[in-house]
Amino acid sequence: MNRSVNAGYNMVLLQLKDEYRSKFDVSKAWGRFNELKGHPYGFHVFLFSGIDTVDQSIPTYLSIEVVTWIINISEIYSKFYDLFDLIVVSGLNMRLGTQGLKP
Repeated sequence: MNRSVNAGYNMVLLQLKDEYRSKFDVSKAWGRFNELKGHPYGFHVFLFSGIDTVDQSIPTYLSIEVVTWIINISEIYSKFYDLFDLIVVSGLNMRLGTQGLKP
């Protein structure tokens, strides 16, 4: 916890209700954590969490035209900031199961 405080992270520890605590598998949770440890996690993950849904990659409130426009704008601004690779390319590579592919 000291590392979180020193890094300026906002962290909240909440106790689970009894019904959920009895279902919670600590070993399984640590196993999943260890699987994901080292993967990038930040604001670009939140971008895709708003796009990816359980049954489709682009929800009904976003048209493919809007997504294409966002990608184009991101690519233009990436000349100033390396955001396009961070946000779009890394996310697409993850979903395609590839590494290092560029548009």
